Amino acid sequence: LKPDYVQAYNNLGVLYKDNEKYENAIPMFMKAKELQRDHQNSYYNLALIKNEQGLSEEAIELFFKVLELNPEHNDAKINATRICNELGRVYRKLGKIEKSLSCHNKAIKINPENPKNRTKIKTPQMIENIIATNFAVSIKAALRAVNFTLL
Repeated sequence: LKPDYVQAYNNLGVLYKDNEKYENAIPMFMKAKELQRDHQNSYYNLALIKNEQGLSEEAIELFFKVLELNPEHNDAKINATRICNELGRVYRKLGKIEKSLSCHNKAIKINPENPKNRTKIKTPQMIENIIATNFAVSIKAALRAVNFTLL
């Protein structure tokens, strides 16, 4: 490898990534980033790996870096939107309302034309209402179970 050839490091990283050898791929993308701070494909490929490793928040930050470097990078928009929405649902299930709201709002900011974003929860009150409804349904089911076992 030419020591300063950014694309070679990125391409080698892609080969490792595609074969799920992330421990080898990551240093290649890091070296490409080191050589060229605005090399969007290195950030994008690192984001894909972080997402595969379940590190969604890190993946989102890397996708945002790609979009900072190239606001029209369509694959980064699609992936970042999807991950933000998924992470928002996880936070909502965990009762972390503010984090859920923040994730869904990021998805809307990234890709306002995405029809899936229009149905997302947009206010804390809406999230609290969903949690309260789910809680009430769970309580009713538990009470039915208790009554059933008492009979």
